Amino acid sequence: NVNASQVICVGGTADEMEVTYAGGTGNATYQWFSNTTNTNSGGSEISGQTTSTYTPNIFTTVGNFYYYSEISLDGNGCNTASSAIFKVNVLADPIINTQAIASQELCQNATPANLTITTSGGTSSPKSYQWYQNTTNSSSSSSSVTAITGENSAIYTPNTSAIGTLYYYVIISQPASGCSVTSAISMVKIKEAPSISTQPISSE
Repeated sequence: NVNASQVICVGGTADEMEVTYAGGTGNATYQWFSNTTNTNSGGSEISGQTTSTYTPNIFTTVGNFYYYSEISLDGNGCNTASSAIFKVNVLADPIINTQAIASQELCQNATPANLTITTSGGTSSPKSYQWYQNTTNSSSSSSSVTAITGENSAIYTPNTSAIGTLYYYVIISQPASGCSVTSAISMVKIKEAPSISTQPISSE
């Protein structure tokens, strides 16, 4: 079996499964099955899956899912062979336990509050972080979104040198398919620092 055991997250796609055989004679036909238990018999036939490879549909629920293939040869006296089990362990996506501060208004060049998040869940693989800024209040991909170079941790300190309003969010991901989560948006509004337009006049 190729890719006999996989771990992914809800919304992910498993890698292609593949079986090969040796021995026997004649032409091979394949039939893939799904099963609710870790066994290669008594499963449910998957309609239309009759080649040596199979890729399940996107997984929408948490759990363990099992697959196997039966290989038949049309040579005289050749019995049907069942492959070993392919297991797909589907986990819940990572979650954000603590979101960053929702908004803050500051004067130009003031010291901002850090945007800090905490996460848990997902697979056992390390989590990757990428912070983004947007000129609109959205975390959807668009031409107004910019990935912030080098900002790849759970903490981000916004830049306060430019006047205006920017919206920040972070995407946390893991190597397994479907294992990602997007944070809530944090608004940072930078205003011009106050200045004295009229100075006091001295007198005697």
